[in-house]
Formats: sequence, structure tokens, C-alpha cells
Amino acid sequence: LRILCKPKIFPHLNNPSRIVDYLPTDLVRVQFSRFDHDLVAQHGMIGELVEPILSDAKIFGVSGKTVDWANQDPNHLNMAAQWHKGNMELHYQDSPSLSPTMFIQGGSGAFRRAEFLRLGGFQPFFAPGYWEDYDISFLALKCGWRNLYNPRALAHHLGEGSMKRAHGNDYIG
Repeated sequence: LRILCKPKIFPHLNNPSRIVDYLPTDLVRVQFSRFDHDLVAQHGMIGELVEPILSDAKIFGVSGKTVDWANQDPNHLNMAAQWHKGNMELHYQDSPSLSPTMFIQGGSGAFRRAEFLRLGGFQPFFAPGYWEDYDISFLALKCGWRNLYNPRALAHHLGEGSMKRAHGNDYIG
């Protein structure tokens, strides 16, 4: 398992998700930013993300819990969704233990590498960011894979921090 911090490691690639083509492992932990990092993994996070994938061949990926740097309020929890009046309505739950989820947050998640690649990785359509991780998570579910949320995989996160620094408040948010 390797942790990728910035796509500048492979500057010749246009699509950051293609970085995983070069990893000689079965798992990929995707955490990178084109800009400054806005997520810091806490002790034990990587193990908490990877162990469920290694233990169950039907798991596509595992999402962690992120909390705000300043006030420790959660900013990414277990997410589910349902269709309501033609729109996808999101539901958030602070599950106390490992549990099924619909969406894996890319910055605080781990994915099964072969399936991540087979499903096409993060789609450039969503550039510069947001929803590419939900897109591939939903696609994995439709293909019969399972996604999990693990609140013990904890990180501090400055929500929208990198994107707002790069693009400004009017562009993001």
C-alpha cells in the first residue's frame, strides 16, 4: 500500500486517478490535492481503512470519518441517499461502528485497486473536483460491490479548503 500525496509525483498524467496504474499493490488509498493538503490522517487511520477490504473480497472501498480542524465537528459521515421527487436526497448518520455506506469520500477512503481501475477511476468530467468519489462509489454499488464507513478511520479536514484557495469562494461552494 502506498499513500499518494500529490499528483505532481506523476506530472505527465492528465487524470490523477491514472496514478494508480503505476502502483504495484492491490489497494489504493487516494489522498491528494492539486494544491495544498486540507486533510490530515490521524493515528491508525490507514489500518482502519485497509483491514475491512483485506478481510472481505466483496468490499470495493471503505470511507473514514472526517472532523473539522477547529471545532472537531464532523464534516463527513456515513452517507446514504434516496430518490425524492426526481432528486437525490442525501442522508448523514454518525454510525458508531463499521457499517454499510453509499459513498466513499476520496480524501479519506481506500479502494480496491483493480476495481477502481476497471470502473474507470475518478472521471475527469468532475474536474476540478467534487462528486467524482461519489460517482465511482455509486457505480461500484450498481456493479454488486459493497462500500463501508468506518468511524475509527479518523482524519481532520478543512472542508473545501484546497478548492477555495485555488478557485475562490465564488467558484466553489
